[in-house]
Amino acid sequence: MDHLQIEHFTTAKLASNTNKSPVDDAELSLNEMLSYIDSFSIYNAATEIANNREKQRTTQITELPRQKKQPRKRSESARRRKQKADAARCCYVKKRTELLTLRGDVKKLERYLAELNRGLHCFPRQHTTLKRDSTSWCNQARVERQLRQQAETQNLQLKAILARQSQFAESTCFRMQNVAAMAVGYSCCKLVWFRNFSHIAS
Repeated sequence: MDHLQIEHFTTAKLASNTNKSPVDDAELSLNEMLSYIDSFSIYNAATEIANNREKQRTTQITELPRQKKQPRKRSESARRRKQKADAARCCYVKKRTELLTLRGDVKKLERYLAELNRGLHCFPRQHTTLKRDSTSWCNQARVERQLRQQAETQNLQLKAILARQSQFAESTCFRMQNVAAMAVGYSCCKLVWFRNFSHIAS
């Protein structure tokens, strides 16, 4: 039975009782008296129930902000924990990415070092080929130098022979000129002597 129905019943009962007073009515029975007393007890019970419910409502109303504040505190603590977890996760992801990049760099350097080592293994052959080329070039230069020296010595020898031949030619020309002059002089002397001898003979 709801408290509103109880209140309605008690109010109706009280109204009926006020209309006919128990003192004025001589024909009031025991049952009516008991029901009248029960109505008072029911009314008191209803009022107590209503008061209890009002107290419960007030306590719920007073406890609601506390209950609301507690979830806020919990939500703030959870938010802080979530922020810490997110920050730790970001740091972990950052460190992981850095480690992965460092591993990639290390692998690249290892490959580059292996290529350099291969080049060094191949380099002595190149060095020997270059050395052979340089030695052949030096030998060729030496041969050319020797040939040039021989040509220069031959040229000097030819120049000396040419100078001697020119001197001999000059000496022969001078001698030929002297012989010609002597022959002319001898012929002239001979003509003069013949003239003188013919003049004397005549």
